[in-house]
Order: sequence, then C-alpha cells, then structure tokens
Amino acid sequence: MASFAGHCHELNQPLTAILINAEAAQEFMTPEKLDLNEVRSILQDIAGDDRRAGEVIRRLRLLFKKARCSSTHWMSTRWCRTR
Repeated sequence: MASFAGHCHELNQPLTAILINAEAAQEFMTPEKLDLNEVRSILQDIAGDDRRAGEVIRRLRLLFKKARCSSTHWMSTRWCRTR
C-alpha cells in the first residue's frame, strides 16, 4: 500500500505542474503580455510533465496487474501471465 501512495504522490507532481504551467501560458497569451517564446517553452514543459504522468500511470497499471494476479486462484495464473 505504501507503494501505491508513493505512486499517487508521484502522479500528483506532474499534474500540478501541468495546471500551473497552463495557467501561466494563459497569462502570457494576453495582448499586453504576449510572449510566444515563453508560451512555447511552457508548452514544452507541459508535454514533458504529461509524459511523466503517463509513465507513472503505466507503472500503476503494472502494480495493479501484479496484485490482481497474485490474489487470484492458481488456475487463473496462466491467464495473468498471458495478459
């Protein structure tokens, strides 16, 4: 369960960064602050944070798959190994 909590925290970090960067990009898109280079940089950061979040989700899927397979009946072991 501690592993799950760690993954949740690890997922929360890039999601928070995505939100903060999206809000910052909106600020730089106003006519008085328009800075396309800054917006481009922020969008690159958002894409990187999205990839980080995706990797955490992939690891969580593996964690849940292992937990589900280890708690199933021995006859289901073959099914777990083929999925």
